[in-house]
Amino acid sequence: MAIDPDISVFYSTDVYGVAGTLTHNSTVTSIVVLFYRAGAVNVIGDVEVRNAAPTARCITANVSTAARGDTLAISGVTYYIMDIEPINTEETVLHLSLNP
Repeated sequence: MAIDPDISVFYSTDVYGVAGTLTHNSTVTSIVVLFYRAGAVNVIGDVEVRNAAPTARCITANVSTAARGDTLAISGVTYYIMDIEPINTEETVLHLSLNP
C-alpha cells in the first residue's frame, strides 16, 4: 500500500524524519521515523499529547515485521520496542524503552 503523499512528506529527513535502524531477529533495516523523546509535548492536529516514554511514529509497511523486544537505533542510542500500536492503515507508533 502506498502512503498518502500528504503524510509521507513529514517522514523526509529534510522535514521531521529521523534515520533509524530497525533490527528484527537478524534482519537489519534502515527506516525513517518521527521520533519523540520522553517528556515531550507533541501536537497532533489540534490536540496536545504528553509522552511519558520515547516513541517512534513509523510508516506501517516499514515496521510490519517488528515485534516486542526488537531494537530501533536512533542517533547512536539503541531503544527496545515495548509495544506496537497501529494508529491508522498507514502509520504505526512504536513505544520504546532504553531497557529490554
